[in-house]
Amino acid sequence: MTIASWSTLLDATPAVVATVVAVTLGVASANKLADFGAFRTAIANYAVVPQTVAFPTAGAVVLSEVAITIALVTPPTRRTGLVLAAVLLVAFSTAIAVNLAVGQRDVGCGCFGGESNRALDLPALLRPLALGTASAVAVIVTQTVDARAPGAVDQVLSVVGVAAVVSGIAIARLRAFSQSGQKTKRIQRGGMNDWRLG
Repeated sequence: MTIASWSTLLDATPAVVATVVAVTLGVASANKLADFGAFRTAIANYAVVPQTVAFPTAGAVVLSEVAITIALVTPPTRRTGLVLAAVLLVAFSTAIAVNLAVGQRDVGCGCFGGESNRALDLPALLRPLALGTASAVAVIVTQTVDARAPGAVDQVLSVVGVAAVVSGIAIARLRAFSQSGQKTKRIQRGGMNDWRLG
């Protein structure tokens, strides 16, 4: 690989990492907003903050995810978004690690909204930790990339990032609506069967 190729790859690294993290946080925040009450319960179950502040904490998490997502897909604020993403993701990892350390595995993860009832495990810990680490590495890379004017690759990746976030949120919500519709149909069928048996 030539020096020019390495330079292009280095330039693209922050944008690629930012896009992946933005899609993750964008989808997560959309799902949490769709069922905020369930997410508040998930925050309370983690028991890392007092029950009395579970609601504002849940709100702060969602607002942070939305703000960081926007920052990540905007070149002038990308580095700030990566810094904040690293902090937020490490905080998520810490909360999960604390619960795993005390054997509290039955807490619903809540990572992608209140309906994420999967028990805490090692993968649940490693996912945000890996994304947080990647964000931190991208911050270091941006120190050299930001010193140069944004290139065509950076601008294209910014457009791709926005499109990926919008598409990811749309797909996640459509899937949630589909699952909700299927659940409603099963309940209706169960009700009809009970009525016939009665």
